[in-house]
Amino acid sequence: MKIRRVTEQRNVFILSRPCGDDKKVLEHALACCRYAENAGRTPVLNPDIYPQVFRDMEISDITMSIYFSAAVPLEACEDVWIFTQAVTEDIRDVRHQAKLLGIPVLDLVGVRLP
Repeated sequence: MKIRRVTEQRNVFILSRPCGDDKKVLEHALACCRYAENAGRTPVLNPDIYPQVFRDMEISDITMSIYFSAAVPLEACEDVWIFTQAVTEDIRDVRHQAKLLGIPVLDLVGVRLP
């Protein structure tokens, strides 16, 4: 896996809630990253999906260039982007935390990414 870091970009916390088989989970997570990347942001994946993403990367032997940091907390992000087809309790929690911290939230509920 190639890891690129661009320090001048702004961190964006991505809460990705894909559904489907393992391949679809990986594709959705990476599509979310590309979406944010194309908007000039540095994606920070929700740590809850790291194990799934990394396991699938290992199995499929895919080399990718993605921005990520397991150590970046929500507080260090300047935006929260929520990609989901269903609002769940953890999404409500992230929204609430972001509101308390004064972090803008971009809801992409019902989004289907390629």
